[in-house]
Amino acid sequence: MVKSLKLMPTFFLAFFIILALSFSQTGLQPANGAPLMVGGTYQSPQPEQHSLGAEILGGKVVETVVPTGETAITSSNSLDTSIIFNSGSVSGLATLDEVQSSIEINLTAKKASFSITYTGDSTNLSTNLNTRLTSIFTNSSNLNFLVKTYGYSYTGIPGNILIKFTATYWPVVLNPIVSANQTELAQDIEDLLMGSSNGTIRYTGDDISDWNGSLQTIIQEILNRDGNDYRHFSMKGWSFSYRPGRVTGTQITTAFTYWETPEQAAFVDSQVDKILADIIQAGMSDEEKEKAINDYIVLYTTYDKTLKEHSAYASLAKGTTVCQGYALLAYKMLTEAGIPARIIDGNAGGPHAWNLVQLGGNWYHLDCTWNDPLPDTKGRVGYSYFNLSDSEIASTRTWTNASFPAATTHYTTADADINNHSRMVDIDSISLNKETTTLVVGKNETLTPVIDPEKIYKKMIWLSSNPAVATVDSNGTITAKAIGAATIKATTDIGSLSDSCQVLVKPVLVMGIELNKDTTQLKIGEFETLTATLTTDATEKKITWTTSNAKVASVDTTGKVKGVSVGTATITATSLDGKFTDTCTVTVNPVLVESITLNASSDSLPIGQSKTLIATITPTNATNKTINWTSNHPDIASVTNGLVKCLAVGEATVTATTIDGSKIASYVITVIPKTVVSLDKTSISIEKGDSAALTATIQEGATSITCVSSNTGIITVAMSGTDITVSAPTNSLGGTAKVTLSAKVGTKAYTAICTVAVPTRVVSISLDCATASLPVSGTKVLKATLNPTTATVKTINWTSSDGTTVSVDSKGSIKGLKAGTATITATSTDGNKEASCDVTVGNVAATKITVTPITAILKVGANKTLAGVITPANATDKTIGWASSDEAIATVDSLGKVTAIATGTATITASQGSLSAVCSITVTAGSSVTAVKLNKTALTLNTGLSEKLSPIFTPVAPANSGVSWSSSAEEIATVDENGLVTAVAAGTADITVTTDDGNKTAICKVTIVSKVTGVSLDQDIIEQLAPGDTVTLVATIAPAGASNNKVTWLSSKAAVATVSTTGLVTGKTPGTTVITVTTLDGKFTDSCRVVVLPVLTTGISLNKSTTTLAVKGYETLTVNFTPANATNQKVTWISSAPTVVSVANGKITGLKAGSATITATSADGYYKATCTVTV
Repeated sequence: MVKSLKLMPTFFLAFFIILALSFSQTGLQPANGAPLMVGGTYQSPQPEQHSLGAEILGGKVVETVVPTGETAITSSNSLDTSIIFNSGSVSGLATLDEVQSSIEINLTAKKASFSITYTGDSTNLSTNLNTRLTSIFTNSSNLNFLVKTYGYSYTGIPGNILIKFTATYWPVVLNPIVSANQTELAQDIEDLLMGSSNGTIRYTGDDISDWNGSLQTIIQEILNRDGNDYRHFSMKGWSFSYRPGRVTGTQITTAFTYWETPEQAAFVDSQVDKILADIIQAGMSDEEKEKAINDYIVLYTTYDKTLKEHSAYASLAKGTTVCQGYALLAYKMLTEAGIPARIIDGNAGGPHAWNLVQLGGNWYHLDCTWNDPLPDTKGRVGYSYFNLSDSEIASTRTWTNASFPAATTHYTTADADINNHSRMVDIDSISLNKETTTLVVGKNETLTPVIDPEKIYKKMIWLSSNPAVATVDSNGTITAKAIGAATIKATTDIGSLSDSCQVLVKPVLVMGIELNKDTTQLKIGEFETLTATLTTDATEKKITWTTSNAKVASVDTTGKVKGVSVGTATITATSLDGKFTDTCTVTVNPVLVESITLNASSDSLPIGQSKTLIATITPTNATNKTINWTSNHPDIASVTNGLVKCLAVGEATVTATTIDGSKIASYVITVIPKTVVSLDKTSISIEKGDSAALTATIQEGATSITCVSSNTGIITVAMSGTDITVSAPTNSLGGTAKVTLSAKVGTKAYTAICTVAVPTRVVSISLDCATASLPVSGTKVLKATLNPTTATVKTINWTSSDGTTVSVDSKGSIKGLKAGTATITATSTDGNKEASCDVTVGNVAATKITVTPITAILKVGANKTLAGVITPANATDKTIGWASSDEAIATVDSLGKVTAIATGTATITASQGSLSAVCSITVTAGSSVTAVKLNKTALTLNTGLSEKLSPIFTPVAPANSGVSWSSSAEEIATVDENGLVTAVAAGTADITVTTDDGNKTAICKVTIVSKVTGVSLDQDIIEQLAPGDTVTLVATIAPAGASNNKVTWLSSKAAVATVSTTGLVTGKTPGTTVITVTTLDGKFTDSCRVVVLPVLTTGISLNKSTTTLAVKGYETLTVNFTPANATNQKVTWISSAPTVVSVANGKITGLKAGSATITATSADGYYKATCTVTV
């Protein structure tokens, strides 16, 4: 059986070679002071001769305007040479050493832009700056690799030059590896690769012209070296990137990926040591060791059909892997057992890996994968691919013979199993090393099975009869969980032989208890949690906490102690098991007062008033908060518990003093006379055109006396001595205003206020209608308007001359109560002004009466309520009378409820006066079925679901409503006695209902559909798809007969690969995507990972090898790639003489007479093509 192999590094090496190049742009100084070139040279432009007021900018003259009448400064001593660092700007640097230092500082700080004012000699400034920059990058390894691009420009006049810098940076690399030569570089790469790690190397040795090829060669030589097979075939993939420094060296970054993590590789090493110690016996020959290793791998590993596991770790930890993992584990075990071995890869109906083994000086092929039966058979070991020669195994596979040792010898052995090509592992008995054992809770013990005769096969099934007491893992390790007993049973995977061990679990007893403190101190209100430790890891860990005096210190169930009051208490912790105790003495100290403050510091209050002072003590939880209150002049102001009373004119100081600590706070009170100013009235009312008098009382010595009106449009005020006259003009606005009397005693102002009301009187009132008509129960709102509308009092009273005919509420809403007339009167409260409306109320006569329904069929004894309706809806009289034409057949009550008495017909009449309406009632005793139908004539169900059908009879309520049900195809759908239809399988069936009375029938056509239960794709992974290539995925829906087999397709990254509605996958760009198919029914999914690999460039050429241009003439060169569909078709263009011929994106332009070589270099593979251009 050919087993496929997920691609190993040999088959799948993605070389993502990134060359990070810095290049110059217009106005930018190039990376190392000159443009980065391939196969060319660069000479800095010579400074041109220029007059005063002009300077060189990157080889270009930039004119500087010198103001008329001024002379440009040429002396370096004419400007301030102090150094100022501020926001990326440096001023007044007089020497190039200072400029160099400033540039280095700014670049080290990774500033994107900065400027420098240079006041020194500007002769050959471009050349000098380039020299200084080269020195910076040469002397600083970090800056050499940190600065990505930079540029500078400068302008000004000699002695005052402004130099502007811009720069971009690479990410900072911490602690790079430094390689001084190619030998060290190869060793450093090998150290990273063999250590399963990645890193950055800074190469400072001789220049390497082809970094791409050199690095690939170094890595391949390491992987292909004898003894590195395990690392080689454990590698998943690798890549590297590199970029040159500014002036010297190259920085290389590696990216190695592996099928195993370092931790998993260490696990493999550990497990291989254990396995070999178990299966390799003293005195074994190499053949016996090889056989034991082959047997172990075959017995304990199953082939991973999902093709996801590729490592030896997967075999040991998960029990499954592909051929790569089989070969890796065999290599590891063979070499550790002292048998020379190699891993060989080739093609066996697909990529495949196996081993070469050296016995007795000869090499042989060993394929553990193909020795493992597929499908996997427990206990079966194969030897068909055990120690074959090249010629014997060549019929099943191919490989590169030159890469591996030749196996030219036919292997002979006396081992019957090997000669028979297979054997079945048999087990006669199993016994455990213990029949009984005793553990304490939390402890472990590992049981060892003894198997006869096959020591190699120890795959066991372990089971605990009581996992709550003791558990057992896959290695036979018992863990005691709780007190009790359990039986541990071990059963062989082959033969199902078993043995058991009785486990008794005992508790761990407490032997003592200890607190973390013997004594502690707390303040009142403070907390502290004590910790109790049992002297053994006891099973019963419960502890109780008690206090000797809860009034001093309390303790909760967790040992949290709280200081309650001053004193001493003993806290005791007691173990529930053994009643061991330990104590801690807790001393609770008072919380001392630190300060006191009052809510006010001073006030001025009149005699007779009081003020409550509130004292705040810090801290708020101080134990003693008692305060002593005193006044230095109790005859002026007294104080009791903070209540200050003003007794006489003067000033006093009130002091609050704490008993604890004698902390004080003071309050100054100035007592003033009781009344400074007052008015004899606080409110008055004046009619327009009238006036009123007020009398003022003013304390002797008061100053700044005034009396004013708050609104002179309402009232005016005149004051003479203590007499005040308040007047309301005839044209007063009306409303409310205030008279304010003010005076000062010292600097404090005092006021007295009288509120004055000037009303606006009602002159008349009117209604919006003089007459009105209403039907009985009709309503209408009358609207009253006061004149003027600004009247002060707007209250209106409403009355009806006949409240039994027309009612009116407080808002003027009237309602007709009965036929007749009444007068509605609105009266203003202010002035009793009146307005009235005459209201007439008339009856509304009924015009029609209707009955619903107009016919009805009732069984004897049944009843039905008829609905009678009077039209119009506002008719005054809505009463309806009911009567039956034959009460022996049907009666009717006053509410229209009809009761069927006997079979026959009767007419029910609803009437009011001359109006009437009738309903014909037919009374039946029940009748035979004349027809039947079902509530559904067609029904669709999913398999496993049910739905109930219901019969509908004619007449609706026959005397006999019995039915029977049947299905035309019970293998499709069944039906029970209640009409419940259950879907069994996809198909159609007729469900028939038959009446007991008359055998009437009805049929429902039932269609059963099968639900989708899953979907699978024919491939899990497509590992080699080029851009533009296609492959079709096939989706299989389960079950095969599913009713709805429609699916949708989706690519997780359509930029990498697209998928059509038929599953056609098309590669687009290199990368990885996941193609997912989803069923429309049930939304089941399956997916396939697709890896699109780039089409590598193998060469390029130009459309011309030579060409001739005139000065200022141009043409465009084109690049032809091999192959034409190469993925990366980016190129860079270089002119060997850019002053003769320039080139940009292939467009060449003749600049002056001469010749130049134009070179195009591919980004992929760095292939070159040239064209010689003559101008």
